[in-house]
Amino acid sequence: MKTRRELKEQSKDLLRGNWLNGILLNLIPTIIQLVLIAAFIVALGWMGFNFNDVKESISHAADYSTNGGNNGGNMIGSIVSTVFLVGIQYTFLDWVRNRDYEVHPLRDAFQVFSQPYFWGTIGLFFIQMIYVWLWSLLFIIPGIVKSYAYKQSYFVYKDRRDVSGDAPVSFLGSITESRALMYGHKIDYFVLQLSFLGWDILSVITFGLGFLWLNPYKNATYAGYYDELKRARDEQIKTEPKVIEH
Repeated sequence: MKTRRELKEQSKDLLRGNWLNGILLNLIPTIIQLVLIAAFIVALGWMGFNFNDVKESISHAADYSTNGGNNGGNMIGSIVSTVFLVGIQYTFLDWVRNRDYEVHPLRDAFQVFSQPYFWGTIGLFFIQMIYVWLWSLLFIIPGIVKSYAYKQSYFVYKDRRDVSGDAPVSFLGSITESRALMYGHKIDYFVLQLSFLGWDILSVITFGLGFLWLNPYKNATYAGYYDELKRARDEQIKTEPKVIEH
């Protein structure tokens, strides 16, 4: 597999001369998402809810958009954030695999709303949430470990859906394959995320402006990481000795 340095160089090379597309791809869904969530929660405030909840919910949504995580917060905000984030990740995966891929920021950011991906994304969101919650009941560490085991589930679902056509794709099968891909790689992925910490701090210091460039950089790197995992896994399967039945 490629090293972290190689993955990051690959991402920078991919974005070189294409930063505007990368920024718009991440920016447009974030703005629309925050406007929708803010409008929804303000409407609830007019109906008697505490207005302080509006600011807190918008803050959670903004945090989710900038770091790509799923740390709880408002359920609706988490679902909307996930749908947009997965669309962005799918675009970067296609882009990593095909350097000539023509990015259409608005269309590509909304691609998960298309029929092939939407319900799969929602299903995976809830299944992972339940699984992580159940593992967290055993103490927080098992929940964190399992959340890393499921990191590639959305990517796996995309690949399976693209191959299967109209045939159903198993949510649990996608999660199981993600676990197999991440076996022995959870620490590597954590360190990869940690390697962006300095850029995260710099982005915060610049009042969030740095995230305009950091988010495309991160998403391209994470997509490249999955592609490397998938490639290595496929090579391993090819070289495994076949069992001949007598």
